[in-house]
Amino acid sequence: MDIKHHFLYIIMELITFCIPFCGTNSHHVVILETCIKRIQLFYPTNTIFVCKTSESLMPDLSTYSNVHIYNTFKDNSHILGAIELLIRECKTDNYIICHDSMFLLKSLPDDVLTKKYYSLWNFNNIKYCELNEIINKLHDTTLSSGEIQNLADLYESSFSIGWSGIFGPAFGGHTIVLREVWTLANIGLHNIDKYIGRNGIHLCERYLALLFTHIGCDTINSLNGNIFNQPKLFHGAMDIPDFSTIEYPSSYFYKIWQFRD
Repeated sequence: MDIKHHFLYIIMELITFCIPFCGTNSHHVVILETCIKRIQLFYPTNTIFVCKTSESLMPDLSTYSNVHIYNTFKDNSHILGAIELLIRECKTDNYIICHDSMFLLKSLPDDVLTKKYYSLWNFNNIKYCELNEIINKLHDTTLSSGEIQNLADLYESSFSIGWSGIFGPAFGGHTIVLREVWTLANIGLHNIDKYIGRNGIHLCERYLALLFTHIGCDTINSLNGNIFNQPKLFHGAMDIPDFSTIEYPSSYFYKIWQFRD
């Protein structure tokens, strides 16, 4: 390994991977361990957090010295629990939040270290959430009434033009920027219940995208492109694949679909 690549290898250690996890059966356990193995294949010494629900079934991860297991601060808080954990425990300058069902295909591009925010995949023009629901959640934030109205207008009229949704939501960037968004969102145990569950995940895919856009982050572009370009998409991508057969050159991750109980 030459000096340049050795230096880059050391710098890439500044990325902490965080995996939110709810394991309700043995197959979910296998998926989580596969996700971890795929990360370690390319980044064997990087810190990996597993942010799990309190009753999750877990694989034996005792041989992984760099994998740290935490209970989420609120069961079923999913992405928001992962953010809270990173805010509290992350010691690196960069992070990536990825689902256990998202598997790394190859080394990440060098420029992820310079991006203050990036989604793993994005999506456009699927609002799902009513405008009033978005506005209601924006009133939880520390935004002014004028800023809330600006984001409401952005949600209503500029989807895919001024911003894109965060599929998952799964994303990475600079930890200091994540702290800024978390402070802005003002989410905690006092109001987390309204963000929990599958509807809460759908909300966060859009709501967090608006907040990242508000602080000047680019949500239009993403690391892997639009999720609807993934091979097999929602049909057929249900099982852990033979990774040597995956033909997805535009992406750094591959996603399978596993619906939880």
